[in-house]
Amino acid sequence: MQVDVEDRPDPLWSVLEEAWDPNNVSRGFTKPFSDFYRLFEILSDKANQNVRISRAQEKSFWMLWHWWTSYRSSCKVLKGPPSTDYIRHSAEGVSYELRVDSPHVDSLHFNRLLNLFEQEFGGPGFVQYGAHLMTMRQEAAKYSACQHVSLHCYRSGVRRPNNQLRKLELRDYEARLDLSPSTHTILRDGKVMLGENALPGLHPCCPIGATLQACNWLPESDGLPYYLWDRVQQKVISREQLDRRPAYTAISHTWGRWQKQDEDPVEIRGLEYWKVPQNTVFEVRKLPEILAEVPTSTRYVWFDLVCIPQDGSPKANEEIARQAAIFNNAEHAIIWLNRVYTWKGLEKAVEYMCMVFLHADPLDYLSTDNEATGLFEEYRFEGGIKREDVTTDGWFSSLWTLQEICLRPDMWLCNAKWEIFSVADHTVPIAMDTIVALNQECTSILDGRVRLLPIEESAVGPLLNESLDQVAPNEMFGKLIAFGLYPRGYLELGELLNRTGMLYLHFMRRDLILLLGSHRFCKGLRAEAIMSVVGSVTWKDTHGADSNDLVLGQYPLGFVQEAYSSIGANFFGSISISSNSLSSLEHNSHLEPQGSLMPFEAKIPGTEEKLVVDWIFLDEVPSPAVATWQILQTGSVQIPHASIFCSSSARYTSADSGEIVCNVWLTHESPDVEKPRFPNFGRSRRYRTVELRSWLRDYFPFSDNYAVELCRLNAGSGSRGILLKEIYKGSRTMLKIGNYISSTYSPLTKDRVSTGKLDWVVL
Repeated sequence: MQVDVEDRPDPLWSVLEEAWDPNNVSRGFTKPFSDFYRLFEILSDKANQNVRISRAQEKSFWMLWHWWTSYRSSCKVLKGPPSTDYIRHSAEGVSYELRVDSPHVDSLHFNRLLNLFEQEFGGPGFVQYGAHLMTMRQEAAKYSACQHVSLHCYRSGVRRPNNQLRKLELRDYEARLDLSPSTHTILRDGKVMLGENALPGLHPCCPIGATLQACNWLPESDGLPYYLWDRVQQKVISREQLDRRPAYTAISHTWGRWQKQDEDPVEIRGLEYWKVPQNTVFEVRKLPEILAEVPTSTRYVWFDLVCIPQDGSPKANEEIARQAAIFNNAEHAIIWLNRVYTWKGLEKAVEYMCMVFLHADPLDYLSTDNEATGLFEEYRFEGGIKREDVTTDGWFSSLWTLQEICLRPDMWLCNAKWEIFSVADHTVPIAMDTIVALNQECTSILDGRVRLLPIEESAVGPLLNESLDQVAPNEMFGKLIAFGLYPRGYLELGELLNRTGMLYLHFMRRDLILLLGSHRFCKGLRAEAIMSVVGSVTWKDTHGADSNDLVLGQYPLGFVQEAYSSIGANFFGSISISSNSLSSLEHNSHLEPQGSLMPFEAKIPGTEEKLVVDWIFLDEVPSPAVATWQILQTGSVQIPHASIFCSSSARYTSADSGEIVCNVWLTHESPDVEKPRFPNFGRSRRYRTVELRSWLRDYFPFSDNYAVELCRLNAGSGSRGILLKEIYKGSRTMLKIGNYISSTYSPLTKDRVSTGKLDWVVL
């Protein structure tokens, strides 16, 4: 079996067609289940077949296999003519109908995975390729992880005295839990510890793994750290001292902003190569004792202070650039929240979300639980509080840890006492990505309930996912506290994930990492902290590391150019909001560089705010013209050539008079008199559906507007790109005014690519 790192948006039945005759169906099986069981034999190493399969495909298979073994007995039917309209299937000579007659919680999980099964094994008549299938796989991973954890929590909750949970009549739910492989945690001195057979969350077989695949743009590497800490000998060893490949646990933490500037680095027992900077969070001289407490069975751990030289040497730079390989190849990865001392508040928050997920929470529940999670510094929990009044734990605002959580979204959480965060009476550890998934599912359910309230009741507070036009991000947390309906821990998690961008952990992209990175704290050169996860690690060799050529005060120009080279056209597709009015541009065309095409924000607050979006586009071909664009140190972009999809300029007007219906996102506010062609059902007044030709002609007509293509759908049925405006009539200096997505593509516009010399500069 060959495992591909890169996501394959092809269904699982097509994987098998590459290996043998698709018409060959095993005796006693219908076609979908014949393929399903054959793939089980291959992935279980019971059959030696040369099958290429990606990590995403393998994860999808094991989710479906756990689903099938859980519900198989419920789907069994007697042989004979079907008594229903359901398709009759066979597996191992037994007849099945893919349905369950059980309460809605069971059937929701069953049907979600059934839809994925039909896409993966239904054959050409069922499948939808590309982004749709990849999204289905990721959503199934999140939902399956939530289901598994929530059932464990429910089992523990109903056994507690005086519990007030709504009773769920889930048939054999305990047996279903036992059918899924556990994480194989063990106890040591009463503490949960990751055992030798523990499955990391990114392992395809892990039932509580909520991530399909992390950072699929990075090449696979089997490289090891050059230094590891040996917990048995309590000393640092180099790679050359090992006679076999070691299993190790990588630890993510933050300490830089708490470094003792007035005290010199100190020697550490067991570390002879460099001295270690001191900080006010923990005593670095006690690191041998501290690392002995890490709750993992691996003999070796990777911990930056003792595994990355702290002397700025070439070896230090080499290890900094190899963070992707170091974290990806770790057996486990752990977040050490060394300023959190108890999990009590977070446990309550996660258990609450689990019960909401299962619809087992009392519907008349009114929160009186004010237990803090510890993920924020101490503050007054009261309605009306503003975002700037609440400070997150330092780990969630560090730029280095952003890279680490993107590389390993399945990191386990440990507090200052090295206790692994776990639920269900401390039997089930939960990784960060599963906490994120639970919060998303819970929020969706609770928002649905609020929408069903009478108007006079729902008006007392905002929806959890409400529009920014109605509730500013700075005020949302305080508004929800005043609402008085939700526990403190759950609200803190929502605020934490929203403000840090971790809400999008399952859909992380390189351009999004650049944006989130522009909001985080970093003492040194910002590019070094995220270059490994972005995959741009050679820029120093060609451009140097001059901190005086920062683009928008954020990242060195060489790093930005290399990131653009690897990301491609999507680098320029960011969504943004400007507080400036284009009306003033008509009377004053002098503008400073805006960085309007950069995917990140200026370090000094400017006029544009970049927005986080979780759009996924897989079935696209980038415009060849974008490869000619050049990023300048000011953040502006030189455009010598561009694919002009549509414009208001007579020079680029096509004879084709057909409609081009587009969704557009406006960077600037529109005049109040302007009405969208179709009703605005979007989250914001800036989003609308328009006929693009007429809209470009009418939008602030003092200068010409252009729709410039970034990407085109493979099937030729759509286009996506940016909207640009001349700063005055006939100017070659442009400003981004928005983004467009078109689902229509006329034959005359399909191949319209500007071949002339444009010589534009986009501010």
